[in-house]
Amino acid sequence: MTPTTALEKKADAVVKELEAAKKKELLDKTRELLKVTESKLKTLESIDENDAFPKSEREELLEEFTDRASGELEKAGREMALGLVYLSMAEIKAETSRFFPPTMKPAAVNAMVKCMVVETFAKKYVIPALAKEKLRIKQGEVQPEIMHLRIEIQRLLGELGK
Repeated sequence: MTPTTALEKKADAVVKELEAAKKKELLDKTRELLKVTESKLKTLESIDENDAFPKSEREELLEEFTDRASGELEKAGREMALGLVYLSMAEIKAETSRFFPPTMKPAAVNAMVKCMVVETFAKKYVIPALAKEKLRIKQGEVQPEIMHLRIEIQRLLGELGK
């Protein structure tokens, strides 16, 4: 074995080790990026009503709703309030049919007759309806990002040979 060939073999071995280390480092980075991307996707896919409409916003809206409703009731005056108390169930149903679509009549009657408390009405009907709508909007906003992340995950899996 000549010194040149021994030196060449050592150089080849070092180059192979260096290439293997670079490849391992690249695969490690790709795996890490895959984990981060999958985590982002999982977070976006698990958005629920509480994420779309946080409790603090709900409480703020509830307070504003009850304040406004209480103000409106005060403006209506005692005569109107007394008049509402004396309305019969048939009159209440007839009255609600003027203001609510047919599909909402039962809910409106239940809200007026059973709840009779503005805050309860807001908690039972208004806030949940708004939460569902905000969730629908939020899901629509994140849908393009979810699709992008799924494509990115497929690309990274392809790079990893999976």
